[in-house]
Amino acid sequence: MSSKIDKIYKQAKAALSSNDKIRLLLEQTVQKLNDLGRNDQDRDHFVSKVQALIRMIRYHYTGEYRAFSTKTLLTFVFGLFYFITPVDMIPDIIPILGLTDDVTLLYWIFKNFADDIEHFLQWEKGAEISK
Repeated sequence: MSSKIDKIYKQAKAALSSNDKIRLLLEQTVQKLNDLGRNDQDRDHFVSKVQALIRMIRYHYTGEYRAFSTKTLLTFVFGLFYFITPVDMIPDIIPILGLTDDVTLLYWIFKNFADDIEHFLQWEKGAEISK
């Protein structure tokens, strides 16, 4: 299994230097979020957190928000690559269980980078107010 993780990590690392790869990653992530199905409170909370990561990465690449490290950016990009990759630790084709590892990894990112995400959300609110 570690070879799959290594492959996803290498994809994430290579994508950091390519705006086109990042743009495609973000588009694929949005599509997978749209495919998640039913709306409920847990799903909506998860989707809103992933959408925040997407916006953080977009703003980073436009140069508007650079308040986190390259290592943090790599972790976010890795997490999204892992999320969109259908063959990872638990393949996504396995009903219900297939997304478990994807969601678990992203929740780990949400928890461990909560301060970065919260600072971004505060910055984003301030940026909207000043427009």
